[in-house]
Amino acid sequence: MRRLCVAVLVAATLLLGVPAQAAPEQTISFTVDPVAVATADGTSLTVHVTVSCPANYRVLEAFVYVTQGGVQSAFVGIPLTCRPKGQQYTLTVPAPEGQAWAVGPASLSGFVLLIRKSNTLSTSPTAPLQIVI
Repeated sequence: MRRLCVAVLVAATLLLGVPAQAAPEQTISFTVDPVAVATADGTSLTVHVTVSCPANYRVLEAFVYVTQGGVQSAFVGIPLTCRPKGQQYTLTVPAPEGQAWAVGPASLSGFVLLIRKSNTLSTSPTAPLQIVI
């Protein structure tokens, strides 16, 4: 009986003393290059974003838009494939209809929505931009 008690105590000590493996991180990372380049005529803007997300999730929505002077562009889709290591995407954002991008400050907003089984992950980042030509 004493041996059994010692064996149980040793087993419990080993089980409790071993740290559990951390589950893979289930988050979305979204970073924006703070400099955006406009075409000479201001009709479009090139922006760079880097996105990472868990590989076991499916992308439902992923897009960005740019706002300058209170005027918002159309949504531009991100051809996102979820991978834990960040992927850089170069996106072309057309100027709002009847407008042109101007050198100066603007902001980029985005949205990413993922699903796996009945679990969803999302992020809605915003970042300042400096538009240059």
